Amino acid sequence: MTQTIKKVYVVQRQDPLDDFDTLAKIGRSASRSARAKARKQGVSFTYAKAGRVIKQHPDGSEQLVRIMSELENFPSLQADLCQD
Repeated sequence: MTQTIKKVYVVQRQDPLDDFDTLAKIGRSASRSARAKARKQGVSFTYAKAGRVIKQHPDGSEQLVRIMSELENFPSLQADLCQD
């Protein structure tokens, strides 16, 4: 009885910058999809743009939640999701 041994090839990984670009593209696509889904379902969503945290309501109006002064002061996910 003969067994075959599968050959495994060593392939050099992609440059980390290329991998980061791929992850960024996936993130942007997921973000666009989530915003479109929220609009379709009539749900508000929060996003950050130009140093500001903005909540967009189903009617399209926008509400400034806060201005971010520094990256270290970026709000936690819990703070953004648990607003009354």
